[in-house]
Amino acid sequence: MNETSNTYGIETNAMTLQRFVLHEQRKHPSASGDLTHLLTSLLTAFKAITSSVRKAGLARLYGIAGNTNVQGEEVKKLDVLSNELMINMIRSSYTSCAMVSEENDDVIEVDEGKQGKYIVTFDPLDGSSNIDCLVSIGTIFGIWKKHTDGPVTKADLLQSGRAMVAAGYCLYGSATMVVLSTGRGVNGFMLDPSIGEFILTNPKMKMPEKGKYYSINEGYAKHWPKALTEYVHSRKFPEPGKKGMAQRYVGSMVADVHRTLLNGGIFLYPATADAPKGKLRYLYECAPMAFLIEQAGGIATTGERPVLDHVPTDIHERGIIYLGSKLDVEELLSYFEKYKDLMLVEVNLFFIFFSSKLELFFTSFRKWIGKFSEKKMSREAYGIETDSMTLQRFVLAEQRRYPKATGDLTHLLTSLLTAFKAISSAVRKAGLANLYGIAGNINVQGEEVSFIVVKKITYAQQLIIVMTVSFKVKKLDVLSNELMINMITSSYACSGMVSEENEQIIEVEDAKRGKYVVTFDPLDGSSNIDCLVSIGYHISLFLFDEMDIYNAEKCTIFGIWRKITEGPATKDDFMQPGKAMVAAGYCLYGSATIVVLSTGHGVNGFMLDPSIGEFILTHPKMRVPEKGKIYSINEGYARYWSKGLSEYVRTRKFPEAGKKVMGHRYVGSMVADIHRTILNGGIFLYSPTKDAPTGKLRLLYECAPMAFIVEQAGGIATNGKKRILDVVPEDIHQRSTLYLGSKKDVEELLTFFAKDQ
Repeated sequence: MNETSNTYGIETNAMTLQRFVLHEQRKHPSASGDLTHLLTSLLTAFKAITSSVRKAGLARLYGIAGNTNVQGEEVKKLDVLSNELMINMIRSSYTSCAMVSEENDDVIEVDEGKQGKYIVTFDPLDGSSNIDCLVSIGTIFGIWKKHTDGPVTKADLLQSGRAMVAAGYCLYGSATMVVLSTGRGVNGFMLDPSIGEFILTNPKMKMPEKGKYYSINEGYAKHWPKALTEYVHSRKFPEPGKKGMAQRYVGSMVADVHRTLLNGGIFLYPATADAPKGKLRYLYECAPMAFLIEQAGGIATTGERPVLDHVPTDIHERGIIYLGSKLDVEELLSYFEKYKDLMLVEVNLFFIFFSSKLELFFTSFRKWIGKFSEKKMSREAYGIETDSMTLQRFVLAEQRRYPKATGDLTHLLTSLLTAFKAISSAVRKAGLANLYGIAGNINVQGEEVSFIVVKKITYAQQLIIVMTVSFKVKKLDVLSNELMINMITSSYACSGMVSEENEQIIEVEDAKRGKYVVTFDPLDGSSNIDCLVSIGYHISLFLFDEMDIYNAEKCTIFGIWRKITEGPATKDDFMQPGKAMVAAGYCLYGSATIVVLSTGHGVNGFMLDPSIGEFILTHPKMRVPEKGKIYSINEGYARYWSKGLSEYVRTRKFPEAGKKVMGHRYVGSMVADIHRTILNGGIFLYSPTKDAPTGKLRLLYECAPMAFIVEQAGGIATNGKKRILDVVPEDIHQRSTLYLGSKKDVEELLTFFAKDQ
């Protein structure tokens, strides 16, 4: 078999997770096999949750279940479903005597006839506040051995992390992955959806001694102790001769820790005024993650002692945690030692006393209220929808409103949907198909290749060689680019394309030319692929006629447009401002796959139903809230910001009296960060840096399409000086700054820029 067929062929000796655990079990003759059975039952739950997560928007599982959990958090319906799956699967293993879940006030006891020797703690769906944004979420679990006779006691439940038998998490991102340790290293297993098995893809995972990313919610900076403040400041403004660190913060612990485990760096979750003892729960968040990090060669600390040395006093006890690469965490601890600041947050004893009493009151109140709430969710959500509005049906319905429409745009969008589904499938299985590696090429953006072979659709196929050296193109980028080019060409609706991966305009042969030109980034956020965060690509269609897209009579998705040049597509066809666009959209490959599309008349979201292969309307008439609670920017580049931007971000974290702090998120994938901003409001900021003084994002296939969507949803998009959609490009790969989001948030930013001038 040749190399290509090896990559895509059938693996006849795959190491599944179950096979791996059985192999480990054979090393211990006295082993009963109970742990194997328990882990196998957990895998069943993970696969069921994966399926539910992928279809949550379709099954209306994003809403609130009408309850609050013991933590005082509104419970999402998907949380309830995931919790029930975990409980039922663990019970059915006959290996557990008790469970502790984030969603249950009390210990979950197992019937005597089904009891085993293990205690399992879990957060059934970590990061569930991010569910509707489609960023990566996950399940965290820890396994302890019962060490007393008879019924489960408090001593069995409240053991230190050192006593754990196994720990792990399942990450539901662009693919599904289980990361597991049984005390002898860490291994990663990716779900192959075609056979329903978790395959060993990341053996013997070890953390780098030092990393490039720090991860913390900078929106809470005003609550940090001096030591932590100075540490983070030194990441952004390093001493001469030292390198700064970039910043990422997804807001889902599993996603942030997974990236840290793979790439090194540090994850920080300190105390805040609202959570003076820390927010994360020890038994099912801190301890399992600390166990994995230590097994992978990293450090996990509370700032005073190793996390695993702590003995909890309550099943839902909260804690502070800092974890990551050995050298990064050791440097943080040197700051704590320097400032002797081990309380980690400066609050008075009265506040601690009062907040703890208040928490007890609300916990009791919630238990009382819970008696009147229906715990089980309606199974109607799982019924079959007989009149679904698919994306293709939606476009066809719009087309019928215009008798003169030829249907070319419909054909083009249908072809794009085929590409999206093919790329979605490839993304889900990228780790299994070895598509995370480097293709050995560099694209035109300097994102690393030595050469790139592209099918350029002209009279003959051409080989394009790019000789620059910089970053690297993932193999999945190359695959996605080819899919986009081939599907668009097959629509007979396009004359030319501009791709991030191609230096020149991609021409379409005479026989297949149509009325549109298409620009695209085939896989935005591809540097995050191996971390399984949400990634995606965006598309934009430009009208060949000069028309006002805000004129409903003239600018429709079904209009007939003529080229501004004769013959093949030329540079002039692409050098149009964003406001000349006919349509723009993106496809986000996250915990589910969604296409968000605007044809100039509002914004609609369509989620992929993998069981029927159709995109279903799940987010009609999307609108950006006028003001949001989250700002999104890479704080690691703060040293390059203008005075106006620095002051704006500072006031988000340290607001005037009477104003609220804004939270902070930064996934590092443009599509994922902006998708959250569209849904929840707030502001996304991508400013110039030392390496990109005019901005880094590309105008034609990143800034303009996103600006089009955000404006259509009621928001604002600007480069700081003018509206993005008014900018007339001079080059097909022109870069730009970008600030977009809620109307009031962006308007406030612009007042700070005005002060700069």
